Amino acid sequence: MRHFFKVFAILVCLSLPVGMFADEQPLRWYATFDFACIDSLWNNHICFRTTIGTEIADSIALELPVSCTFDRSGGDEILLDLSLRLIVHPWAEGFFMGLSLTRACMFLGPHIPQDQIIYMNEFTMGYTWEFKPGWFIRPSVIYRDPSDTDIENFIYIEGLVPSHTRVCVCVELGWLFATIAPDREA
Repeated sequence: MRHFFKVFAILVCLSLPVGMFADEQPLRWYATFDFACIDSLWNNHICFRTTIGTEIADSIALELPVSCTFDRSGGDEILLDLSLRLIVHPWAEGFFMGLSLTRACMFLGPHIPQDQIIYMNEFTMGYTWEFKPGWFIRPSVIYRDPSDTDIENFIYIEGLVPSHTRVCVCVELGWLFATIAPDREA
């Protein structure tokens, strides 16, 4: 798995625009809502996932995904999942890869387990399709704990919230809500 992260780091470096640091680009801010939470109609959980992000370069973005899972299998546990994720579009559009820089899972509710906060990582791959200016759809697959370093923590979370699986499929609707141009003073 270490080779995987080395290849990911090389792809990030190769995808950086040549003039990224010489010419300031506008920051594009966007928000997404995951429609894959519709599976709560037939599963024992309700999951809400939203993201706010900014494109810091042509093919690089930083995101703050937040998800909240309410388990309905009898334990009343609530799992709040917060992370900071780096997104890279290696070919400028379409396909993207993401890696969580930091991620914390917190339990809330009346029955809080002994380990209330658990830190893990995740890897994301998907495709961004802009169907209208400022609007996009982004199907993706999230693989949690790709390095198998937090097996005990993952089993612990899965035991309390059985719907928290290792592979998660997302279908996000996104909206580009602001573009902030840099201040160009001569």
